[in-house]
Amino acid sequence: MLTTPMMEAKQATIEIVDFDEHVVKAMLAHIYTGQTPDLNNLARNLLAIADKYDLKGLKEDAEIAIATNLTIKNSALALALADLHNTSILKTEVIRFITRNAAMVKETTGFQAFVKTNPSLLLYFFP
Repeated sequence: MLTTPMMEAKQATIEIVDFDEHVVKAMLAHIYTGQTPDLNNLARNLLAIADKYDLKGLKEDAEIAIATNLTIKNSALALALADLHNTSILKTEVIRFITRNAAMVKETTGFQAFVKTNPSLLLYFFP
């Protein structure tokens, strides 16, 4: 944005209004230091901001953080996030996790809601 003839370059500023201040600060810390404070707690939002601004390293770190913390209850949400943000690491890990724990996952309200709103994603399990 700052190296193209866009408004942000002319003003030498970038205004980010669609993410919480903590998420933006964590993103900037990652850019400038390679460290991401509070990665596990902010992983979903960091995945979104990394995807939006094409920050491959941060996106990968967020994917790994989410994949590392998969549970029966959050696996459907993780799959939806993986699909939404076109991830590779996270999508693979979530599909493995759900496949291994299918009986328990399919009983969760999250998965049942997921199936209703994202029926096409079931193709990952029934190719």
